[in-house]
Amino acid sequence: MRYFIQSVRVLIVVWSLLSSTYVFAQEAELREIVVTASKTEEDIKDVPASVEVITRQQLEARGAIKLNDILRLATGVYQYTGLTRDNSAVSIRGFDNKQSLILIDGRRLSGEPTGVFEIDRITVEDIERIEIVRGPVSALYGSDALGGVINIITRTSEKPFFQFHPQFGTYRGDGNRTTISGIAGSGDLGRFNVILSGLYQRQKPLIVNNDTTLDDGDLKRVSMKTHYSFSKSTKLMFDGSYTKELVRLQTETMGQINSSRYDNYRYDLSLALDHRSDLVDLFVRGYTSVYNKDYEQRNKKTGALTDFYPAERKTPTVEIRATKELLKGHVTTLGAEYRSDYYRGAKVTTGEGTYSETREGLTRSGSEKTIGYWAVYLQDEWIIDNSLILVPALRYDDSDKFSSNISPRLGVTYKVYPNLRLKANIGQAFRSPNVEELYQFFTTRMARFWNSVRGNPNLKPEKSTSYELALEAETGKFRGRTALFYNDVKDLIKNVLTGGKGTATDPQVFVSQNISKARIQGFEIESGVEITKGLDLRASYTYLDAKSKTDDKPLTLRPKHKLVAQGSYQYKPWDVRLDLWTEYIADYVMSDYEEKSYNTWHFNISKDINKNFNLCVGIDNIFNKKDSEIPLNGVFYYAGLRARF
Repeated sequence: MRYFIQSVRVLIVVWSLLSSTYVFAQEAELREIVVTASKTEEDIKDVPASVEVITRQQLEARGAIKLNDILRLATGVYQYTGLTRDNSAVSIRGFDNKQSLILIDGRRLSGEPTGVFEIDRITVEDIERIEIVRGPVSALYGSDALGGVINIITRTSEKPFFQFHPQFGTYRGDGNRTTISGIAGSGDLGRFNVILSGLYQRQKPLIVNNDTTLDDGDLKRVSMKTHYSFSKSTKLMFDGSYTKELVRLQTETMGQINSSRYDNYRYDLSLALDHRSDLVDLFVRGYTSVYNKDYEQRNKKTGALTDFYPAERKTPTVEIRATKELLKGHVTTLGAEYRSDYYRGAKVTTGEGTYSETREGLTRSGSEKTIGYWAVYLQDEWIIDNSLILVPALRYDDSDKFSSNISPRLGVTYKVYPNLRLKANIGQAFRSPNVEELYQFFTTRMARFWNSVRGNPNLKPEKSTSYELALEAETGKFRGRTALFYNDVKDLIKNVLTGGKGTATDPQVFVSQNISKARIQGFEIESGVEITKGLDLRASYTYLDAKSKTDDKPLTLRPKHKLVAQGSYQYKPWDVRLDLWTEYIADYVMSDYEEKSYNTWHFNISKDINKNFNLCVGIDNIFNKKDSEIPLNGVFYYAGLRARF
């Protein structure tokens, strides 16, 4: 906390000098509307929280195919390896993947309880924009939002359109990726509107030292988004999607090469009613997400089955919220939510729905568990005057497994000048233990040791208290933002070694326990300037100090320093756009506490051949940096053609 107070003083001095250097112009007429920070439509300048928006134009300019292709450019966001898959987990402000919530149009997804792999599954062909809220948002979203929320907003259109995009990329022939995606929208057909999208991706593996660092796999996805307007104020919306993923991996343990196969399926269905009028804005939605996984591991040399487990997860959810201006200057939102989390798997022991399955002489036992969650929340957007906005929020969560939890938050926006704003936030957030942390029970071989991993049904939720102070400004063609943040975290869940020798008959026993406290603090600086018409420069820097307060060791899989610099140039006479960006990571703390640093450069050029066709070519990791532990897989070349009608 002393660090935070000292940093506030430095921040005030820096921005005082800045404000005296520039004459702040009158506020720009163009407003950027965001919805994730408050669940209502707000100008991003008024929102007290730290919000970043990645637009459709940025997605296309970077040649992005999946979510993990673009998130590495976001401020305060870091991607790391989840289990065995490259860049499949995400950290926001030092909070790991389980503590950072990913949504699609405000909906939760079912998948692995740890949340890994999601940013490697979500494709961008139907994304309109991505809103990233940094900082605790449990006051609105409940569990899992300690670090923040990544909300993917999908596309809508009032006019008919069609887009087709094939792309091919390769790591100098050792591993490659072929993607074909398409999306079509009907536009408004009277009261009816529908958008259909699909993607097929084939990825060939990249293997280093007998370990797969780029998956061998296939990804297929189809989705539909439709609505019917009863009137100008009321519409019924239906969304549906189906994802099928096949992943093959190769790993080496004690000289034995194993091949693993994951067959993953997920479908999502949502039905919602949206009513907006002068009397009240009302939103009611029911949705479900169903995920199935089947895993098999074999000895590559003999083909013998050495391990397998199936798993299924369902998360049906019902939510309702109403927004109304009750008093002058007060926009009040009242909401409620119920969510059921069902899990059935071969690595959990709950005593409920017990079953056994045998494959090729190998038997695995499992069980099932359903946990119900319900919540109510209240938020008030209080516009005191033209310069001061207060946004208090409070949420009450309860379940049939854990004790109740209250998550308060208070955000303040103060406009010092029309284009200079001071923002402050204080809030509490929590994460309920997932099913695996509570009930997992299995034995596996890791390197030369046998490990028995066990859950703990007596775990308590992880909790944090967070503080943030930020200043942001625009003047002429310059824009800048800086923020300080401090998080006090307690009851962190870790697997603790409690005994065992690591042999097949006496394995090391790891048990999930609430054992540690942590301090996660740092600051962010973002800036951008339009040098000339068509030339835009941006940069962001994040400093992170994340340490365990229990043993004073740094939290692993987090970098102390992250710098991203980007340059974009559009030359209208030739219809050409060039993008160059670099990512510098310093003092990245590995699992064994070794620190690594690296710098990668990326280039993309796109040209409109005519009004219907755009050609895009690019190079990721231009200087061919490689490190299988991070992992860095070397230079990646890609080219694609986008057709628009």
